[in-house]
Amino acid sequence: MKKYLYFLFYGICLALVCQACDSDDEIIFPVYPLNKFVVISADGKEYHAYINQQTHDIEISGVKYSSSIVAVNYQLTEGATIFPDPNSLLSDWPANIKFIVTVGNNITEYTSTLKNWEEEPETDLTPDPNKWQLAWEENFDKPEIDWTVWSKIPRNKSDWNNTMASYDELFELNDGILTLWGVQNTNHPEDPSAYLTGGLWGLDKKAFTMGRIDIRAKFDSAQGFWPALWLLPQDGDAPNSGYGELDIVEHLNFDPYVHMTLHSEYTNLVDKVNTPNAVQAPFNEGEFNIYGVEVHEDKVVYLVNNKEVYSYPRLYPEIPGQFPFYGQKQFYVILSAQLGGQWVGSVTAAHLPAGLYVDWVKCYDAIENE
Repeated sequence: MKKYLYFLFYGICLALVCQACDSDDEIIFPVYPLNKFVVISADGKEYHAYINQQTHDIEISGVKYSSSIVAVNYQLTEGATIFPDPNSLLSDWPANIKFIVTVGNNITEYTSTLKNWEEEPETDLTPDPNKWQLAWEENFDKPEIDWTVWSKIPRNKSDWNNTMASYDELFELNDGILTLWGVQNTNHPEDPSAYLTGGLWGLDKKAFTMGRIDIRAKFDSAQGFWPALWLLPQDGDAPNSGYGELDIVEHLNFDPYVHMTLHSEYTNLVDKVNTPNAVQAPFNEGEFNIYGVEVHEDKVVYLVNNKEVYSYPRLYPEIPGQFPFYGQKQFYVILSAQLGGQWVGSVTAAHLPAGLYVDWVKCYDAIENE
C-alpha cells in the first residue's frame, strides 16, 4: 500500500512539472528596484558593490578616498528613479549616503557605505617653499588686460582656434577674474563663423624657462565647449616638430574629469603607449581648481590642487623627440575657450554662453639643492 501511494504521489508531481513545462508562462525571478551598482576610480578600476536586497545596504569595498570616484554605473528596474543622482556626487562621495529609489508608488531606501573610507588629509594648495620660488604671477587685478603680457589669439584653421575672435564681448575682466566666453554668433553677421570664442596667449611677449606653472581656473560645462590651459615653446608651435606641448588641463562637454596631456614628436609620431602620455584626472566640478605642471630633468608632473595625479618619465637611454621639455627652452601660456571640433563634438547652442574663468597664473623656479 505504501509503495502504491509513493508512486501515485510521484506521478502527480511529475504531471504538475510537465504541465508547467508545457505552459506558455515564463518563470519569474525577483525584480529589485536597484540591481547593479559600480563605482569607477580615476585610475580606471571598477569596484562592484554588494547589494543586500533584504536590508537595502550597498557595500563598496576597496575605495579609500571619496575624491577618487570619477564615474558610477548602476542599473534600476524599468521605470525606476534614484535620488540623489549618484553622478552628482563624483569626487565628493560621502562615506555613507542614502539613495531613494522610486518605482510608481513604491519607495525603497538604500544606504551606501564605503567600507574602506578614510578622511582625506587636508591639501596645502601652495607649492613647497623649499622646492619652488615664485618668479612671476598674473592676477588679472588691473582695470584692463595687460597687453604687454597677453595677445588675443587670432583665428586659424586648427580645431582649437577656428572660432577665435577679437570682439570685446568675448573678453571680460571683473573683480580679479578673467572670463573668456564661448558664444553663438548673433551680433556679427559679417563673420561667417557660427560660434565665437575668446583666447589669450603670451606668444612673443611672456615666456618661461620651465619649472612649475600653476593656474587657478574654473569653467562651465556645455555640449561642444572645450576650455584649455596649455603651453607651447616660443621657438616652434608644431608638436610634430619635436618642440613639445604641455596641456595643463582640458575639459570636454560634461565630462566628470579633466584631461592632462603631454605631446612630443615621440608621442605623436612614434609611441603613445610606452609610456602613456595622458591622464584623466578628478576635479571639483563647477569650482575653482588649481591646475599645475612641473618640468624636472627626469620627468613631467601634473597636479590638481597641489596633488600629483600623473608623472611622465624621461626615458633612458635617450630616444629622439621623447623629452624636449627640459633645459633653457622658453614656453608661453595659452588660455583658450573653444567651441566644436572632432574631439569635443558638435555644439548645442542652447547651452551657450559658456565661460572659462581664470583667477591667476603663477610661474615658479626650482630651488637648487646645495
